[in-house]
Amino acid sequence: MDRLPLEISYDAARSTYSLSDGQRRVNFRSADIDRAQSNAELTTFKVTTGSTTDHLSVSTTGTGEGQTRYVAGGFWQTQTDGTAAIEGRLASFVYGIPTLASSVPRTGLAGYDVRLMGANMIGTSIASLVGDGRIEVDFQSGALLANGRYSAVFPDAPPPAWHGSQWHARALLSSGRFEGDITMDNYGTGDFHGSLFGPAGEEIGGAFHILGENSRITSGAIFGVRRDTPPVVVESFLGSVPDAFFIPLHAGIEGDLSNRRRISNIREGDRILSIHRASNIYTVFAANGEAVRLGSYQSYADHTNDYILDPWYRTPYVKYLERFDRRNGVAAYDAMILGIDTPASAMPRMGRAIYNATLGGYLMEPDAIPRNLYGEGVLAADFTTGQITGEGSYSVRALTSSSAWGNITDRVLDKGTWQSSAALGSGSNRFSGTMQLDGANDYAGSLTGGFFGPDASEAAGVFQLDGPDGRKLAGTVGSRFDDRATMGVTELADLSKLTLMTSISIDTTDGYSSDPTYINASSNAVYLDNTSEQFPLVIFRNAVSVENALLARNNATNTLDSSNDNPAFRRYLYSAPNFDQQVDAYVFDGQGGRIELTYSSFAVARRADRPGQEWTPHFIAYGVPTTAATLPRSGLASYSGVVQGYGYVGDDMRTDSYNLTGTSSMNVNFGSGKATSTLLLAGAHTQNGSMLDFGRYDFSGNITNEQNQVLIDGVADKSGYHGALQGLFFGAAAAEYGGIFNLTLNGHNGLYGGARGAFVGKKD
Repeated sequence: MDRLPLEISYDAARSTYSLSDGQRRVNFRSADIDRAQSNAELTTFKVTTGSTTDHLSVSTTGTGEGQTRYVAGGFWQTQTDGTAAIEGRLASFVYGIPTLASSVPRTGLAGYDVRLMGANMIGTSIASLVGDGRIEVDFQSGALLANGRYSAVFPDAPPPAWHGSQWHARALLSSGRFEGDITMDNYGTGDFHGSLFGPAGEEIGGAFHILGENSRITSGAIFGVRRDTPPVVVESFLGSVPDAFFIPLHAGIEGDLSNRRRISNIREGDRILSIHRASNIYTVFAANGEAVRLGSYQSYADHTNDYILDPWYRTPYVKYLERFDRRNGVAAYDAMILGIDTPASAMPRMGRAIYNATLGGYLMEPDAIPRNLYGEGVLAADFTTGQITGEGSYSVRALTSSSAWGNITDRVLDKGTWQSSAALGSGSNRFSGTMQLDGANDYAGSLTGGFFGPDASEAAGVFQLDGPDGRKLAGTVGSRFDDRATMGVTELADLSKLTLMTSISIDTTDGYSSDPTYINASSNAVYLDNTSEQFPLVIFRNAVSVENALLARNNATNTLDSSNDNPAFRRYLYSAPNFDQQVDAYVFDGQGGRIELTYSSFAVARRADRPGQEWTPHFIAYGVPTTAATLPRSGLASYSGVVQGYGYVGDDMRTDSYNLTGTSSMNVNFGSGKATSTLLLAGAHTQNGSMLDFGRYDFSGNITNEQNQVLIDGVADKSGYHGALQGLFFGAAAAEYGGIFNLTLNGHNGLYGGARGAFVGKKD
């Protein structure tokens, strides 16, 4: 429906309204008031000129309850009795004292209690519309969202006891004026536009027009007074979440879409200004003026899957959204983050924190369907300097074409590493910088993010990257604080609080296997605290939170065994209600013939879960892992280190057990990802101390990347023995290594039995 170039003037001295639509002008005087159609809320005028009758209805202004001072709503209805037919027109409007653009608030939220008055006309039949509702405005983004209820009142019918139909509207506010749309039950969707009124936006008003089927016309005005409610405080995305506006972090890409679903002319997408979340309904406001209301993973109106909003992941303080849009010949992808900001006053300004990170996003390239991006890594925040650095690995995977974008397949099209560098804003929780992907195709661009939660326990951001031949990437990087020391740069000696280590361990509780790849790593969680002289190393059977680890340690009896006179390790005795534990924490200080390690270490934990139970040894290598991003991509390296373990030899008549020691070595080709390892083992009898040469054992295997940890796998399958080895690199650029092994002996060195243990070492 076309908008009228309506001009309204009011002569207070003569109590006269003058209205012009550019074609004709009609004056409505106080003598023209139709008393029968007027009431305390509405004044109606009637003017007849020849065969044309004009009605003007305007709302009553004032300071009373429900009245407005700076804005009013009205209708102008024109009916002409022609010789062949009756012609009619209904125009609705708001008028008043608009808010100057310079006086419009720039930040904050506002709520307006509004009334709706309107009419629905089809042919000569007309019904009045009455209703109410509320308009919410986010001044920072300009997002406007309105909801309410209404009823249709027919001539000679009593007014409704309650409003049974719903209406909702959304618009974008700019310089005090807004443009958007309104949807009404029974009548459809149409135009909604208006302004703020009053010196500082104290009131609001807008007119709506809907052209429905069979020439049905619905028109009206919505206006009201600002009445703010207490600010909405969203404390967590878990559980019940109140309705609220969010200014999202956003990155988007789009391209022209062919009939074959192939993309060309790839470019940045329209900026997303604001998102309102109400239960599982999201209203997304874009800079191009579009505001779309969607449910969680709900298709757009026709349910063709051409427009989907997917809230694919959430944490306590961050919600990750993806929007897929392939309507109107355009393929668009938007990555968005809604977050509960860390207050600037609560941001750490000293120290360092590590966050485990996950990447998600999409790649667009010419003449192809979109590709899925997935990755892992870490973000490191140095709050003292304000530097935020990140690293990790990623892969680009193919999609099927069965849905809007397609299901993700296991076919990897590209993979590599990612790195980022950003600076934290002064006195802010936001950071911005750059990000790069290094793979078969390289990408570079911007990263924008922030810290979320009351204590900055989460960090998240969006990235927008450019690649070769017109390729573009957009996505999110989300992370949560991780108490483990990572990034391969933190030395064990620098840890200043209880920290969860990356570890790998094996025990001696079950038998040995005929399968040469059998390793059977045991489950242990290692916590290191250099500030505790009494008991710096806490080991649990399974991972627990750092808080629970600290609580368990503090509630147990911890004793440094002063009777131990072996300089190779410190022995700690740990007595808890449900188990007893003896931990030998080995010392690698470069003294007394011992090797010196910086990023890794070794421990033997012997545990009894009930009184009188035999101690079960667990051999554990732990430390600060090398991530995929810092792993060398070429060259050769050799490593050497030490071994501790447990072995047994014997036959059906007798079995002897041994405490194993020895040396380990490894040669690595980082370019091919291949590794060979050798263990030289000797055993001391557990009863009489006699020595036995267990011999040499060779393994060959690969270097792989899983969960952003670089793993070393090896297999030994010889005529006299078989077994498996599994390990990790530790420290910057794979400076050190450690792992576990499991061997079955079938006559090697004349021995029958088995051997298990762990090793640590460093680059030669």
